[in-house]
Amino acid sequence: QTCAVGLTGALLGANLGFLTVCLYLLGGYFGLPIFATTLVGPAAFLGPTAGYLLAFPLAAWFVGKCADKGWNNSVLLSLVAQIFANICIINTLGALWLVCVLGINNAFLLGFVPFLIGAVLKSILASAVIRLMRLRA
Repeated sequence: QTCAVGLTGALLGANLGFLTVCLYLLGGYFGLPIFATTLVGPAAFLGPTAGYLLAFPLAAWFVGKCADKGWNNSVLLSLVAQIFANICIINTLGALWLVCVLGINNAFLLGFVPFLIGAVLKSILASAVIRLMRLRA
């Protein structure tokens, strides 16, 4: 999901990326089984993954804003935008939500640290896809 969120922002720009991810969340809210959780519908927005889900539109907007400023023209800048969106926006806001459920230490150890390597790898993948798409255009 997080790789797709970053790609959505990068390819559609800030505003359209934000709106697209919001529509995705609305689909999940209304019961489509599209989230990486067993919770569906409104329950997904009250469970442990709610913070991550609610961070998605902001992350898409951020990456889209960077793309709007030409960051997609540079592999390095594209990667920086993707990593920031994944780690600083999605993982951090998701972990902050978990603080309410698990406490600060467990939220950090269970909801932030284990996702760092995956966040970096997904950011690299998203930047590579963007680069490949630019080469084909």
